[in-house]
Amino acid sequence: MVLKIDFDSEEALYTQLCNQIICGIAMDVLHDGDSLPSVRQLADEIGINMHTVNKAYAVLKQEGFLRLDRRRGAVIALDMDKLRTMEEMKNDLALIVARGICKNVGRDEIHNLVDQISYAEIMYVSALTGQRLPKLFDMIDTVIENQTLRVATGVLNEIMTEAVAMQQPPSDKGKRLRIYYITQVSVKPPTFVMFVNDKQLTHFSYTRYIENKIRESFGFKGTPLRFIIRERKES
Repeated sequence: MVLKIDFDSEEALYTQLCNQIICGIAMDVLHDGDSLPSVRQLADEIGINMHTVNKAYAVLKQEGFLRLDRRRGAVIALDMDKLRTMEEMKNDLALIVARGICKNVGRDEIHNLVDQISYAEIMYVSALTGQRLPKLFDMIDTVIENQTLRVATGVLNEIMTEAVAMQQPPSDKGKRLRIYYITQVSVKPPTFVMFVNDKQLTHFSYTRYIENKIRESFGFKGTPLRFIIRERKES
């Protein structure tokens, strides 16, 4: 399996590495008992720091995807419950993707949809042993708290101003998108209204960029964020 890192992505490098290995397991590219490259070897192949690979392997070990063997290094190690769960998820996703393809939904659009639910928290629990069940209720409390979180308009616009300064809004035929201000109007889920000069210039990727900047500051783990775009004509 070839592991690749997107150095331009806002997602942490170790997280990208973890996700690719998990996807490799789900797609039957990696199997229970397979050895992964050594920390040094993988770091050299991808061109990243060894500490990043170490962190990825540590996270995967903690989440139950691999074990660390003195002789073989990092080894894929899954319990049967997790294997069955991942197989069911793979079958469900395959059907969903197939239906989308039949409706002319493209590969990039599918990837975008996956990115849109990256906020969702994932926790593996065991009904048989009760493993992680107490932590599950803590996570539920956190999600409920984040769904009702409100951010002051002044703070939101400071974040937006910094974001726009770092990456200019898109333009078309010489006309550039201008974001006048942003405000939060409701909760459950947190909903924001952005006032702009032209809705047609507001590409979903730039809205996602603004969303990511807000999440960097306030988290909003486990809850979607809703954005409403409204035009305000220049005076």
